[in-house]
Parts: sequence; structure tokens; C-alpha cells
Amino acid sequence: MRLIFILSLGLLISVAYSAFTVDSSALSAFSHFPFLCILALAGMVILPWLADTFRVQIWLRFLDKRERFADVFRMTLATEMASAMSPAAIGGSGAKLGWMISRGIAPGVASSIMALNALEDTVFFVLALPIALLFSPAADDSVVHKILQMLQQRDWVNSRSVAIFVVVAATLYLTGRSVWKLLPPAFKARVNGWSEKFRHQAGLAKQTFRLMIAQGRWRFIVTVFLSGVHWACRFSMLTVLLMGLHHYVDPFNFFASQWLVFMLMKLVPSPGGTGGAELAFLFFYRSLLPEDLLGLLVGAWRVLTFTLPVGLATLLFLTLLRNGKFIDLQSFKITKTVEVV
Repeated sequence: MRLIFILSLGLLISVAYSAFTVDSSALSAFSHFPFLCILALAGMVILPWLADTFRVQIWLRFLDKRERFADVFRMTLATEMASAMSPAAIGGSGAKLGWMISRGIAPGVASSIMALNALEDTVFFVLALPIALLFSPAADDSVVHKILQMLQQRDWVNSRSVAIFVVVAATLYLTGRSVWKLLPPAFKARVNGWSEKFRHQAGLAKQTFRLMIAQGRWRFIVTVFLSGVHWACRFSMLTVLLMGLHHYVDPFNFFASQWLVFMLMKLVPSPGGTGGAELAFLFFYRSLLPEDLLGLLVGAWRVLTFTLPVGLATLLFLTLLRNGKFIDLQSFKITKTVEVV
């Protein structure tokens, strides 16, 4: 029910903005949208799921965890669903971690797989973003270039901000030590037990991470490529959308600017970045996109990158539940359904 509410809220925001800004010419442009572009957008929704499933499957096989592709794919769908119910900065990581732990994988090992997935994304962005800006014919006028200029003109790190940070950190540390001394011994023992378990899992995660890096080099190259497939699809949807409307677009410039939009979304604490995503889109593209299409474009972009993937993942997830298992997205525990004979 909560998922339906979040999807409806995001769709309502997009529709409301579109309704106040749309005109007849914009609707006419969308009415002649090419079928090939529709197929391309549909593929861009599905391919990231397959890429993410293969990424997890590769490392599970490396660690001798023989999970079926269908089970890992259901985990990917559940992760997509969970991303709509948590802030964009967290995404569906809780569902992915809970699924791996429920399959008998130690929390430390599961955490190392997720950390390696994050490293794969980082490596891809470090390689792809400079290349995109290099090949962009309008790099000097790009959104990214303007943002970098704005950051260079401001002194974001000065002595005053550093001093404030040090004072706040020292105050929190001293307050924590004072509160710890006042706690009852039984509670301290329980906390120390939790801390010991956490250190054990952290050590296991560190050991597993080093093993995967040292002995899984070709696998890492493959998973970085799969990460590229995921993000290339997500970041290129706006380009395909504009191409279908016969509007000139620099794909490299828009690829880089989409990365900025998605990063800005992560600063919004609302579930799935609802509201913040639309504002970030308008902030970056108001001066780049046609005014008469802007209202429909922000709605169509949000549907393609959020509402449609989450809604379709939910339908597929429910359809694939034929072996009697389901994932409770509230507690991230896998439970067994009881069949009534």
C-alpha cells in the first residue's frame, strides 16, 4: 500500500506540473513519437535489471554460492521496489542485503559484494564522465561546465567552516563519552557484544573484498562493463526521448548532466527522491529544453526513470512468485507462504 502511495504521489507531481505548463503543440509532438524509440526506452528499463542480476550472480559464483538466476533476478526486482520506499541515497540496498543474508550468506560477505558493486559504479563514472565531456561538441557550454565554474567561484572550504566542523565533532565525542559512563553495566555489556559481532563481520567483509579484488580481476572488468550498461540506459533515456521528438541533443552532454541530476536527487530525503527529482530536472534543463515541451518532458522522464521501472518490477515480482516465496519489504526477510490444500 505504501509503495502504491509513493508511486501515485510521484506521478501526481509530474502530471500536475505538466498540466500547468503543457500546450497543444507539445501533445501533438508526443502523438507522433516513433515506435523504435518506444522499443529503445522499454529496453532501457529492463536491461539495468539484467545487468545488476549478472553482477551479483558473478560474485556469488566466485564465492561458491550457487544461487539460481531466477532467484537473484527476483532479488533485483525487490531491490527496485524497495528503492521507492527509502531515500534515494539508500535505495534498495536493504532489500539486497537482507536477501543475501536470508540465503545463508554471512553479513560481512554480503556487505563486501555490495561494496564491490559500489566500487564498480565509481570506476565506471571515473572513466565515462571525462570521456563524455571530451567528446561533447559543446563542452564549454555544457551543464557540467557551468556547475564546475560556479563551484570554482565559491570558497566552499575555508578556515571558518573547518573550525566549526572540528568544534562540533569534538563536542559530540565528549558528549558520547559522558553518556557512556552513565549507562548501566548490563547495557554496556550488550553493546560490547554487538560491537564484537560487528568487528568480526567487518573483518570478514575486508577479507572477502580483498579476495575478490585479488583473484577476480577479469570478473571485475566484466562487472564494471555491466555497471556501464545499467547507467548508460538510465542516463540515456532523456536523449532517446528528445530524439523521438526530433529535437537536437548532444548525447554526451546529456549523459554527464544526467549524472548530476541523479546525484542531486540523493540529497533529497523523500522516498525515491519524490519531488526532488523533478526540481533537479527543472534546475538543470530549464534553459536547455524547449519551454513548450518542458512540462511533458519532466513528467515523461520521471515516469521512465522511476514510476515505470518500479511499477513494472512490482508486477514482474508478483508474477514470478510461483515457488511459494515472497520478500517482505518492510522487514527485508524472506518468509515461506503456507499453501492451503
